[in-house]
Amino acid sequence: MSKFVLVHGAWHGGWAWDNVRPVLKGAGHEVDALDLPGHGSDSTPTSEVTLKSYVDRTVEALDASDEPVYLVGHSLAGAVIGEVAERRPEKIEKLVYVCAFMLQNGESALGWSQSDEGSIILQSLQMSEDQSTATVSDDGLRNALYNDAPDEVVEAARKRLDNQSLEPFGAQAAVTDENFGRVPRVYIETTEDRAVSNSVQRQMISNLPVEKVYTMDTSHLPMASKPEELGRNLNDIAS
Repeated sequence: MSKFVLVHGAWHGGWAWDNVRPVLKGAGHEVDALDLPGHGSDSTPTSEVTLKSYVDRTVEALDASDEPVYLVGHSLAGAVIGEVAERRPEKIEKLVYVCAFMLQNGESALGWSQSDEGSIILQSLQMSEDQSTATVSDDGLRNALYNDAPDEVVEAARKRLDNQSLEPFGAQAAVTDENFGRVPRVYIETTEDRAVSNSVQRQMISNLPVEKVYTMDTSHLPMASKPEELGRNLNDIAS
């Protein structure tokens, strides 16, 4: 079977994949759900968190693997896995974007968010005084991220969300056709997404074609609302 490395999005930790991991493990796959710097059990100060630190941590996980992996990125982690593919294309079987920012060279997650008329994530943020970090408001958590998840799931997430450095959002992608461009890509789109709207997801797919698109009728957190379906889609990608 295959190995999956799962990379969480902004404000979350490796725990975001807790209900997806059993589906993949039940299918016989090896699964590593990372805690990026400043998230989950990692104690890196938020002030030191950058896109490069996210990429470095993910590269370490790939270097520790004896085989190429299916590298899965959710949301902001799309920016991470693209940079990882640029540095370690030979260590990746496929890149899998889960309603994620699939960036071309010079693009940023923030740039896409600012032009996304179907997203309410930016107005859902509570900024720090120096504008370097942000948290998600209570209303934003429900309306922008978890709009189709059960109340108990939303409340559990609320207690675990981390403060988020904004540097990774604004960092520009540095990728090439020679490295990033030669790694196969798959996209899992979410039709009810209010953080990275489906129209923006499809525009990114149009700009950077992928091998296959899987469609899920969920919000921005399909791992929270339909984890079994997401797990089945990931298993199918590795089949």
